[in-house]
Amino acid sequence: MKNLPIIFCHYGFSKYLPYVFDCAKISNPNKEIILLGDESNKEVALRYGVKHFNLTDFAYGNELKTFDNTYRLITSQAFDSYKHGEDWNKFVFRKWFILYNFLVKHEIEKFWHFDSDNMIFKDLALVEHRYADIDFTEQSNGNCIKGYFGNL
Repeated sequence: MKNLPIIFCHYGFSKYLPYVFDCAKISNPNKEIILLGDESNKEVALRYGVKHFNLTDFAYGNELKTFDNTYRLITSQAFDSYKHGEDWNKFVFRKWFILYNFLVKHEIEKFWHFDSDNMIFKDLALVEHRYADIDFTEQSNGNCIKGYFGNL
């Protein structure tokens, strides 16, 4: 199996990014680690040997336009959805359209994807063979897809 990349998506700068990137590089020295980010996190990504691509370069397509035109956050006033000045909840959905466009452009069929606050402590190449015949793994009791993606 090809050595699959690890991909993170994140906007803004968060203090934990250096730790997440450093941990991923140490535990996966032979993997390409990619951040789909913005200018505020480019420097830290490059400092830790993470390839940086701008989210906005992949924010296109009819599906994303439809989503942007129909998305409405419906929540109580107590719910704080804004992080780094943007609607974080909206980003959680938009990133999947952006990630898909990135993957298609770079011809990546299989990959690892984690939230940008997930620390990776194991060499993922050692466990990839376990997932060779599945489409994706999940976490949070099956409430979200995370980790291994074996089918674009």
